[in-house]
Amino acid sequence: RDLHDNLKGPLQKHYLYTEEENPDDVLEALLCNKKLFSELYPHQRDGILFLYNAYKNGKSKVEGSRNGVILADEMGLGKSIQVILFLHFMIMNTHKWKNALLVMPAGLLSDWKGKLENWTPDITVLIYQNSEKELLRKLRRLQKTGGILLVSYNMFIKHHQTHTTYKGMPFIWDCLVFDEAHKLKNTATKNHKVAASISAGFHILMTGTPIQNNLKEYWSLVSLISDTCLLGTYKTFKNNFENPITKGMAADSGPEERALGIELQKALEKITEPILLRRRKDQIQDPSDHTPSEAGLCLPKKHEYVVWIKLSPEQEVAYRNIVDKSPVLTFQSIHYLIPVCTHPRFNTMAQKARDVHLAESGKLAFMLALLETLTANGSFVLVFSNYIKILEIIQKALTQTPWGRNAFLRIDGQNPTQRDKIVNRFQKKRRENILLLTTSVGAEGKVDLVTYQKRTLQKTLPQTHLCPV
Repeated sequence: RDLHDNLKGPLQKHYLYTEEENPDDVLEALLCNKKLFSELYPHQRDGILFLYNAYKNGKSKVEGSRNGVILADEMGLGKSIQVILFLHFMIMNTHKWKNALLVMPAGLLSDWKGKLENWTPDITVLIYQNSEKELLRKLRRLQKTGGILLVSYNMFIKHHQTHTTYKGMPFIWDCLVFDEAHKLKNTATKNHKVAASISAGFHILMTGTPIQNNLKEYWSLVSLISDTCLLGTYKTFKNNFENPITKGMAADSGPEERALGIELQKALEKITEPILLRRRKDQIQDPSDHTPSEAGLCLPKKHEYVVWIKLSPEQEVAYRNIVDKSPVLTFQSIHYLIPVCTHPRFNTMAQKARDVHLAESGKLAFMLALLETLTANGSFVLVFSNYIKILEIIQKALTQTPWGRNAFLRIDGQNPTQRDKIVNRFQKKRRENILLLTTSVGAEGKVDLVTYQKRTLQKTLPQTHLCPV
């Protein structure tokens, strides 16, 4: 499993109550709407309780200290609805809060606005997309009367001083939420530096990947929601946790090093348990996690198929040319070798693919045949690639077929304003039943493609994964 999953063991309840409090009573008080209460999955109810208890227990901290949580559920488990209902409760039910600032990738602004208006219609929602005078007046009115402000990471960096002042005085938001918070994993970036400089009553970091590469990223996120007394400075954390845990996970580690690494992983999990909640789909679907009256999340079983495709003669020549020029395998040579496994002319082709010959790529020929079969059966298919140029090649190949020239749509980050329109069109199940995406676009949550049936992952490796969902 990923490193962040190694840090979290079996699914656990994160309840922190007094003896007089009953979790169900607390939850019903949080969610007065009985119909809404009944529609939530058990893990989503637990998530709302987790947020509330973290807020409640954080109130005892010294005034001015950072307080918050990391909601790290795996993608698709409904992190946004848990946060939205928690905000609704805090603003509309308890009146402890008046406002909240939500920061996210620009492509998610309209999706968040739609969900907030659907689930919390009584709360004013404003998207801050520019610095026009009229928008500034609306921002000041929201700061005065209350509401939720949505802003992209870029606008947040450029205008954070505007967002955090009111009538010349510092303005402290009641809640500061970062969606796709792994964008804050690097302490050297502007994103992290600005986020660290903003004070708020409560912080929520939302990410499905709290650790992507190393434990320093984990410390980086925790530092935004908790003072250094939790994990110490990075130097302390590196010596006490990162180095021995990483060493214990190495292939050449000894028994004592592995044992120490496991022990420290458990210790780190225990320390961060009050501020980190992560659930995976396989945990949520496990019937042992719920009583018979609490039906868990029911998803179709996922099947993964790995198909090994032989390189075409053209691909073999291109592959060997790169290897011959690099007697020692380097990251740069690997960077050139990987896309050749998808198309032999990837490294020499212009950004806009003109002539695409299927016979030149064993994988592309197989994938086109697979797509033809799937679409003929009425299936809806997602095709992911790491590179925009690969999407260009796939798109060109589709346009050269009578069945595929009008059967696809595409999202690659170059058309952010059209993203929602394209997704909505795909969901309406018209003639376009293939959606081409880059992996970076797909990794940003809220591409709510609830209608698709199959997903093809066109990795730039000599294999293709077909995944019915």
